[in-house]
Amino acid sequence: MIQVHLSSGITLRCRNVPPYLRDKAFASVPEPEFPMLSLKSAAGGTEKAPALADSPEYEKYQADLAKYRRELRSIAMDFDLAYGVMSWRLPGEEQFTEEVPEKWKLPGLMAHFGIDVDTEDGYERRLQYIQWLIGTDDDANKVRMAIGLTLPLEPEEVEAALAPFDSKSGLPQ
Repeated sequence: MIQVHLSSGITLRCRNVPPYLRDKAFASVPEPEFPMLSLKSAAGGTEKAPALADSPEYEKYQADLAKYRRELRSIAMDFDLAYGVMSWRLPGEEQFTEEVPEKWKLPGLMAHFGIDVDTEDGYERRLQYIQWLIGTDDDANKVRMAIGLTLPLEPEEVEAALAPFDSKSGLPQ
């Protein structure tokens, strides 16, 4: 367990998110199939052929693929936060908790964009509360590093990775 101290004074208790569990969550979104068209051959039969890049079927596939990728990103972020953030302690409080305050609401501006807290779904409400707690990009990076157990690269690691591409390194190319 890793404690992450946010700029607001909130402390989160986080844990590593196993990538294989995240992959299982990804399986809930079916990948769009590449469009295949049935074409009549000169001999009178039909053959399957991939849709061409400018065809309406291909354009629909591209739109479906973009939607699929957005859904995967959303699932990854939601899963990572829901699993990775175990509890939190607000400034001035002694104990960590997993409970969302009963009176907490998303800022009213969110409803304008169609985002509202579902009071029936405790999971969604908890997830939105955690997202609300993480107030800055720097805080988000700290949480990502804690739940992904990623650490910044050391300069030596960067140099070693770049050495094969550097003509001055003396290493074989």
